[in-house]
Amino acid sequence: MCGPAGGVAATGLSVLNVASQGNPIDAYRANGAGYVADLAETGFNASFTAMMVCPNPVTVGATVVTGAAWVGAEVYDHWDDITGVVSHAPDLAGKAVDAGATAVAHGARTVGSWLNPFD
Repeated sequence: MCGPAGGVAATGLSVLNVASQGNPIDAYRANGAGYVADLAETGFNASFTAMMVCPNPVTVGATVVTGAAWVGAEVYDHWDDITGVVSHAPDLAGKAVDAGATAVAHGARTVGSWLNPFD
């Protein structure tokens, strides 16, 4: 579902998600940045829907601000996961390069063998 109807649906689901968490103070104490991310998501969905219906500098600005808040809260909430993946990136990249180099060398040997009539 796209367009304003999809935006209204997404906003409604976000509102239900926030409402299902109960008292805002208790929800923040229990989930911290995750609760802030849920609130920012709700604001983003609402402002993006408003921007689709009535694009103007105010709705565009609201969409940018709420989107940045949402991204920031999600990054803060998942920082340990992000740094865990990033800390393993050099090892993963090295293994990928080694595997790629091995595959290229094997392919070159195969093609070379196929082209060499005396092999």
